[in-house]
Amino acid sequence: MPTMTTATTPGTIAMSSGQLAAVALSTIRSVLGGERCQYLSAPITGGPRLLDWHRRIGRGLPDRERSAGRSLAVTRPNIDDVIRLAEEQRSAGRRTIEPGSFEADFPQWGQPEFYAFWNVVLERHADRATFADGWNFSAGCTFEYLCAVRHGLPTVDIRGKAIDPDTALGLIDEALSTIDSHWLREDPRDGSLAALYEGIGLQRRAIAALRRSGDAAPDAHAGAALASIHASTSLRGHGSDTRAEGRHHAAQG
Repeated sequence: MPTMTTATTPGTIAMSSGQLAAVALSTIRSVLGGERCQYLSAPITGGPRLLDWHRRIGRGLPDRERSAGRSLAVTRPNIDDVIRLAEEQRSAGRRTIEPGSFEADFPQWGQPEFYAFWNVVLERHADRATFADGWNFSAGCTFEYLCAVRHGLPTVDIRGKAIDPDTALGLIDEALSTIDSHWLREDPRDGSLAALYEGIGLQRRAIAALRRSGDAAPDAHAGAALASIHASTSLRGHGSDTRAEGRHHAAQG
């Protein structure tokens, strides 16, 4: 991870991105020790809720209102959903790590840092990855699917049914087709759909490569590539909705 530091105010301590990650990871380790548990992957800033909201409301909002509207109508309800699902899993006896409660406001963390962090959590602390409904509409969830498979973790849906790579690719293709049908490519207001489509497409190619060759790298490079997609759509005039909400789960599109 980059070693960027941030300005401090009296009573605070400057920490690099890597130091922040080490603190967060050591906190998880202090709770779990060597125990592994379920990782619950669910859309945070994206998913079906984003597609529906953008089509009905978001596209028609002024640029200055779109990000705030998305946070209220998409991100907050998504976070509530993943926390609720995690509690249901815990009540059923499955210890669960979920990203919705990780509200780390790290200004020096961008997309690559969040992606790298959750990849390490999956590698070190998960015994399986469970995917909430709608995961295939999320760039972050598809990245986590790639990570889980690469680390040899079982991958299942919220009902416990296995999601093998062929099934995953089929679900991702369905999501891409749906997003494509709503994405107005020439409309600068559709930046969030552009980022979502391109981000999911990037992970789809990596998962397909993993299926073919048995080797793919779910590391910071993939996170950086996904971040570059969000940045490039912003530079093309699409806006920066996803980046604005990056303090949660790697700005999971």
